[in-house]
Amino acid sequence: MASFEREFSAALDNAERSVFIDLIRSRPDMSLADLAKLSKGRFSSLAGSISIGELLNGAGVKAGRGGGAPRRAAAVSAGKVNTRTPEGRDGYDKAVMQAVLDIGEPASAPQIRSIAGGTELQARKSLNRLIETGKVTFTGKARGTRYMPTR
Repeated sequence: MASFEREFSAALDNAERSVFIDLIRSRPDMSLADLAKLSKGRFSSLAGSISIGELLNGAGVKAGRGGGAPRRAAAVSAGKVNTRTPEGRDGYDKAVMQAVLDIGEPASAPQIRSIAGGTELQARKSLNRLIETGKVTFTGKARGTRYMPTR
């Protein structure tokens, strides 16, 4: 049951974040001062976790880098991923690897998940498999962990 609760909580957090970003994007007349006010109120944790690049171009893409929102990996639909079979894990690992490559700079797990889909646990396990095979490397710890392709 704890796994369901974690997944449900993560899904709610992701949905709340997505709605928050969409609402800010829908108000292009909002000033930076207005955004600063949001960062001090009830939505401070949400506002503090969103980059200008996400607001301008899409999740995880900074302005001037590749242009436009990152594309969602093919074969991964709306966050639902089956990693119960070796084929499913292999397909998801490919989607995660493509997401890391598409982002083009050190990326957080939530940025990668926004492209590849899947749950926090699925993404973490996939990234660990990619690290073990030498395809991906990382820096930092906990929320500061960033992943990038091995050069």
